[in-house]
Amino acid sequence: IDGDPALFRALKARLDERQVHLSQINLEFGDQNISTPDAALRQQAVDRTKTWIDNAVLLGCPRVMINQQQNNITPATRAHTVAAWKAMADYGKTRNVKVSAETRGAGTPEQVQQLGMKTWEYMLGIIKDAGLKPE
Repeated sequence: IDGDPALFRALKARLDERQVHLSQINLEFGDQNISTPDAALRQQAVDRTKTWIDNAVLLGCPRVMINQQQNNITPATRAHTVAAWKAMADYGKTRNVKVSAETRGAGTPEQVQQLGMKTWEYMLGIIKDAGLKPE
């Protein structure tokens, strides 16, 4: 369940009372991610991320972090990975919420060989292609 806006407004009030500020919300949707070959699961990831961007606004949180399933990011999945992340990021921009992802090192030797570079380097290209800035 992605939550009721009234719940998030109440939580924000409690956070404000205690002078607590959220910096990032980690989103883990299992098979629903930007790099899955399944178009329906990918769209569900985009839709759920948009919902959580709206929740982040209610909570005064400037960033959500997606789980991109880095192991699934290959030349074959690159185009739809970029498109899904761009859709999320474009929506976030309209609400002043950034959509980030964690890069996880070099990758396996097989991934490095397939990509021709370390996975974090490959992710930089995806970030740029999605119109984002690496930070």
